[in-house]
Amino acid sequence: MKLIHGGVRLAIAPVILADYADWMNPRKTSFAIDLPSSSGFLAAYFPIHDPLIPISLLSTYEAAKVDVVELGIRTDEPFADGAIIAASMQRSGGVGTLSEARGAIEMVRAFEHRTLGMVFAYAENKLAPVPSEWAGVDGFLGLGDANTTNTRLTAEARAHGTRITTYVPYHLPQPAVARATGANGFVMLQYSEGKTGLRAAIDPELPARLRRLRESGVTRPILTGIGVSQPDQVRHAMDNGADGVVFGSILVQKALEGHASLEDTLGWIREALDGS
Repeated sequence: MKLIHGGVRLAIAPVILADYADWMNPRKTSFAIDLPSSSGFLAAYFPIHDPLIPISLLSTYEAAKVDVVELGIRTDEPFADGAIIAASMQRSGGVGTLSEARGAIEMVRAFEHRTLGMVFAYAENKLAPVPSEWAGVDGFLGLGDANTTNTRLTAEARAHGTRITTYVPYHLPQPAVARATGANGFVMLQYSEGKTGLRAAIDPELPARLRRLRESGVTRPILTGIGVSQPDQVRHAMDNGADGVVFGSILVQKALEGHASLEDTLGWIREALDGS
């Protein structure tokens, strides 16, 4: 991986690549060998059952060599999401169950690129009424505090071989940091304060926050997201120790504009992650 300020990435890169190879695609174990040394990991949100965003647009994600497709499942109360994703969830024809993402998961797992299908969902009892539904799901990010429902869903998912991604809010609350040290998927660190959405500001605190996570014992790949929608933000994250970036709102917005707009956006994202 590229050198960064303070040498943080240089010190952890061998571990990160091995861990990522183990999780990000257990079906293709050569991942660590042929991953370009300058490339960052790209996780990209895709809404499930939004009638204005056809599932066929997933082919654009494959062409952009997205590493993780974050499949968003409907909730009636998207408290952490801004207008773009909240509106998409309101349009969704789904009811908020894991089974609704099954077709998209199978499409993603068939990508030629080493791509995983991860479920993003708010922790609600209706998500997975039958624990065995987690079989074949590569990853899970359950949004919500460590309440009884989220704890149960996470345990059931992990028991069926699903890797758990841990979300760490901007100010790094200690319970979230502690959970991140036990993650077996990647760690998603909030880049900008507030709800999901489009922002252009560079976060001056990111280097210190990344450093604190590493010093706290986080060894999994750290991808930063929420409010990331500009190439400069991507380069800033990568230059300061992030292992990749999570994109959401901007991709939903561009998908609504059509295939060409989505393709162009994923193109500059990949270029920024690759250091172009």
